[in-house]
Amino acid sequence: MRPRREMSPDARPLLAPRARLREDRQTGRTLLLYPEAGLALNLTAAATLRLCDGERTLSQIAALLAERFGRETGEVAAEITPFLDQLVSRGLVREAAP
Repeated sequence: MRPRREMSPDARPLLAPRARLREDRQTGRTLLLYPEAGLALNLTAAATLRLCDGERTLSQIAALLAERFGRETGEVAAEITPFLDQLVSRGLVREAAP
């Protein structure tokens, strides 16, 4: 098991090659699909992962989401960091190389 660590504000998260975002045709919800299974995402999780392109930093993603949802950047960062850390530990998100 990999040791868990918090993603830094300067990290540039990116979906792992084995993970894909798809829209469910029946429900319209966004799904995170990977070989073993899939996850139905809420609005915030889907918006977060759509911004994980390996170019934007975690801080930039939090700022964009804060603006979009009318919230404070620090609050958003505090919510999305553990979410992304969990996906990193599952091999579904990785940090882009510098």
